[in-house]
Amino acid sequence: MPDESTELPTDLARYELVDGVLTVAPTALSPHQRSVGALFLLMQQAHQPGLHVVLSMRGPHPDLRIVEGDGLHPVVLAVEVLTKSSASEDQIRKRARYATDGVPHFWIFDPSEPTFTAYSLRNGVYFETHRATGEEITEVRHPIPIRICPAEITGP
Repeated sequence: MPDESTELPTDLARYELVDGVLTVAPTALSPHQRSVGALFLLMQQAHQPGLHVVLSMRGPHPDLRIVEGDGLHPVVLAVEVLTKSSASEDQIRKRARYATDGVPHFWIFDPSEPTFTAYSLRNGVYFETHRATGEEITEVRHPIPIRICPAEITGP
């Protein structure tokens, strides 16, 4: 008989183990998926030599990240797209973990607003560098040059 603690759940919930705490969230709704897809395409179009955009399907990784070289590290940008169930986790715990890990850039996109916020790490703390809401446009230069209009990310 298999050990129950090693059996994988068969439901559609999203399970993550972050800093030793198991979090369970319902499967992301379509605004989250659309936003992740749109950001992924924008980031791919802004390609810079030596940097690679990685889309995370599951686990305690950011929704999107940019890494140097061909591996999974070092991460130079972590991107979280918020859902109602993930907002506090993404904005507090994951943000703190990325800062501790020395990830130099962190972006949060909230499709419900829609709002885009970019942060840069200085002395172990993230400082806001760019923000745009709705039809506003912001242009980020690091780690990739990209123009972001939140309303265009979420679409009609």
